[in-house]
Amino acid sequence: MFRRIIGIALGLVTCIAAGNGNLAIWGDLDSHLTVFALMIGAFLLSGNPIKLLSIGYWGSLSEAQALKAAMGFKMVRNYSIGAALISSMSGWLMVFANLIDPPTVGPWVSFALLSSIYSFFFSFFIFLPAQVNLERSSVFNDSCIIKFGLLSVIIALINIFLLGLTLLLAASFNGGSIETEQAVDVGLFTLLDPKSLLLIAGGTCSILLLSGQNIGYMFRALFVSNATAKKLFEAAEAWRIFAAASLGVGAVLTLTSAVEMLHHLDDPFKLVVDLAAAMLTILYGLVIAFVVALPIQSRLEQRAESAG
Repeated sequence: MFRRIIGIALGLVTCIAAGNGNLAIWGDLDSHLTVFALMIGAFLLSGNPIKLLSIGYWGSLSEAQALKAAMGFKMVRNYSIGAALISSMSGWLMVFANLIDPPTVGPWVSFALLSSIYSFFFSFFIFLPAQVNLERSSVFNDSCIIKFGLLSVIIALINIFLLGLTLLLAASFNGGSIETEQAVDVGLFTLLDPKSLLLIAGGTCSILLLSGQNIGYMFRALFVSNATAKKLFEAAEAWRIFAAASLGVGAVLTLTSAVEMLHHLDDPFKLVVDLAAAMLTILYGLVIAFVVALPIQSRLEQRAESAG
């Protein structure tokens, strides 16, 4: 219970900091309703009762109940990807349809970006922790979490590409061009952004805590020589969730940076800086997942198999 409370608090701080304290980013009712309707509507159409999502997160269930509930959360989590694609692509279609009328473009760009942000938020901060907690009580184990995280990254990159294309087309339609009087320094230190690193760390730790993972033992298991096979497998599972979470949080933070770009359309230099920040969070998520977390997971699993 204490871990979950800390996880909720850390997740809230991460979300608020990601928008630079601008809570309006998280309050777009149209995007919320669209994403929620798509996810829950698809879940109900699949023949599942809505009460399946309201049980088991805090209480204890039998193995059969936990299996059913875990699969239900996995299902609605997968539908969140469809919700992100459908709502964001609908938004971008409206953007390009109204590109010659600049006042109508901004709201549709916000809708396209915010609907993806909300989809990923629901998926990684709510449904994934619930699923992982329920998996502990059953034999069910979802091996596709990493693929799910990668798909989130791809969708985020598509949104960034479409935003860049929109800005270029808007500039050409208005007879302008994107210029800057300031040179952008590209070097090693350009890749080091403490704020982005802290946000990635805060978001991933929040998801781990909400999932009931023992963050301390994740790291201690690397150095404990007499750990049991069960403990090593539990640590490996935590690192797998950490990898998926880093991809999901990277996608969320990239899209929030993209929203911040909309406030700097009249300042090309700040626009470039925001774009760099957007790409850095994706880069950090990929590095954490594939260079750190997944190799450690594989190592712990090998040790567990040897110990078993």
